[in-house]
Amino acid sequence: MPKQKTAVPLLILWIVSIIAISWLTLRPETVDDTAFKYFDIVQHFGAFAWLGFLPMRTFRERDTAITAAGAMIFFGAVLELAQIMTPTRDPSWLDMLANTVGVCVGIWIGQRLKEREYFVQLKKSIEEREQENKRRSQHHR
Repeated sequence: MPKQKTAVPLLILWIVSIIAISWLTLRPETVDDTAFKYFDIVQHFGAFAWLGFLPMRTFRERDTAITAAGAMIFFGAVLELAQIMTPTRDPSWLDMLANTVGVCVGIWIGQRLKEREYFVQLKKSIEEREQENKRRSQHHR
């Protein structure tokens, strides 16, 4: 049986996250009772870091993961521009920047975790081979 190329539960979570962030971005704006002036920017950064991170965990192949995550930059720009069609929202260059930086940070974190897991697995594999070689050498004595 071939190895699965995606983690299906994470793929579903990513799709649900895209839908939720789309709704939150395009719904009519409510009263702004934020804790501090740039809270909106922090929200954009966090949401898009999540959208950039998930594909890095979802797709096994690096190129596929980076392409899917990178597409979230385009997605963020489209969402910002779509706000022109909403009566209570306006597109913002700062939001687009926060989206883009968030995606890049999400990709970076996801890639670092993949590399860490790879090296942990490599170390485990080397240790297993060393143990097997010891057993073989002891058996041949």
